[in-house]
Amino acid sequence: MRNLHITALRVAVILLLTTQMVTSLQAQIQQVWPGDINDNGIVNGVDLLYHGVAEGNIGPERTETGSTWEGYAPAPSWQNNFSDGINFSNADVNGRGMVEQGDRKVLWRQNYGNTHGTINPDLYSIGDAAWDPVLQLNASSSSLEAGDVLTLDLSLGDASRSVEHFFGITFTIKFDPQYFADELTAPLWNPNVFSLNLLPNTWLNGNNGNGAEAFIQLNNEAGEIEVVILRKELGETNGHGDIASIMIIVEDIALLEDINTGITVEKIKMVDQNLIEYPVAGSTEHITILANSQALTTTNHDDLPENAVANREQTNDGNELLFEDTVPTGEEENFEINVYPNPVVNQLTIATSGENNVLESVQLFSAAGQLLTNQQPKEAEETQVDMTNLPKGNYFLQLTTSNGTTVRQVTK
Repeated sequence: MRNLHITALRVAVILLLTTQMVTSLQAQIQQVWPGDINDNGIVNGVDLLYHGVAEGNIGPERTETGSTWEGYAPAPSWQNNFSDGINFSNADVNGRGMVEQGDRKVLWRQNYGNTHGTINPDLYSIGDAAWDPVLQLNASSSSLEAGDVLTLDLSLGDASRSVEHFFGITFTIKFDPQYFADELTAPLWNPNVFSLNLLPNTWLNGNNGNGAEAFIQLNNEAGEIEVVILRKELGETNGHGDIASIMIIVEDIALLEDINTGITVEKIKMVDQNLIEYPVAGSTEHITILANSQALTTTNHDDLPENAVANREQTNDGNELLFEDTVPTGEEENFEINVYPNPVVNQLTIATSGENNVLESVQLFSAAGQLLTNQQPKEAEETQVDMTNLPKGNYFLQLTTSNGTTVRQVTK
């Protein structure tokens, strides 16, 4: 009996402390930043999970409504709190007194990725594949060529590790930006570079595909795609198996040898309708991008002059590019070339000097060996190469004049 009293006392103390913590937490929120619902300093997919839980709730408006990225005085407390004590009023992104679709658009399309103050990173449970459901990627083919479309099936759980209490999930797909979705062709919302389609009539998205919806954010520079999948209505579902089909473009680049790379699912947070988290294990799918005949290799000199002399340059990944330097010994004084500015921001200038040293050809290659520019300069003292739209990195200039050919490395 004494043990029962001690247990009851402990429960009462925990409830009291929890109530105090909730009250204290809400009181500490001095400003509301539109979209940062969990008030951790950054707007991301976790905030969208919060919004899904609170959608449809009504409460007092903020004194000042609006959705521009700035701090607003909080509205009077609404009736409900999230499980961590944050008031539902924080999910009213525009401050108009209702958590609605318009708030979601502001969060995901306008203020996503914005930060303020000190960022407290979101915590993600790390599942164990031995007993937790696995978020699994399966490629339609284990090897592809540059420029191909990579198709991946996405499943969540299996017969032995089924999913329970699913309301929503956020996760990040990691990839090597060197080989996928080049930033020149992959702005946000570009379905031609990356797409995720929820499968209809599944345990997750039943009723002819009306049960759930997906949200996507592409950060190509970091090689990340954040995905959020939410039920359209508050409630939970259970099950396992395929949930979506993913398409991502393999960048059309010249490769000297086969490249083995991985697509990884990480930073996974799956919650029920009360934002209680259930651990899910991530996965990595490995694919091979095959070398192609456009690469500059020892067996392919189609892009090089017939009298080329091998001069090997190392790329960032350790592969070798064959360029040529045919400046005759003793004639360097007649082969003066000035390339500036280096590093370059937009326009690169090439100026030649020396006796009869006329620039005849300018070829710009990526670090992977892809021919980007092939110019035949006009008769002028200076030649410009436009690099405005090229991503940051190392490039190689192959310059041919009447006195020979040389290679210069350029950094942007």
